[in-house]
Amino acid sequence: GLAGNWTTNLLICIDLANGSTSTAMVTGTYLGTLAADENGTAWLGVPAGMTEEGSAAGLSTWDINSCTATGDFHQTSLNPYSISFY
Repeated sequence: GLAGNWTTNLLICIDLANGSTSTAMVTGTYLGTLAADENGTAWLGVPAGMTEEGSAAGLSTWDINSCTATGDFHQTSLNPYSISFY
């Protein structure tokens, strides 16, 4: 979601049991697509240049229960724009 100043993007986790929220990441750059799998992992599409100038495109994984990045990054040739699980 966007912060109140419309210049910052946030990745926010919501506890579905009690409605509380926690901010996982704050960035001034565009956040790509986001999807969750059946194993409790959220996959964030990271466009090239998102983390720093010249950085690679790929998929960043997040642990949904702890609302933290796992540290895994899967580089892709193109910017990921859509993620689906079957």
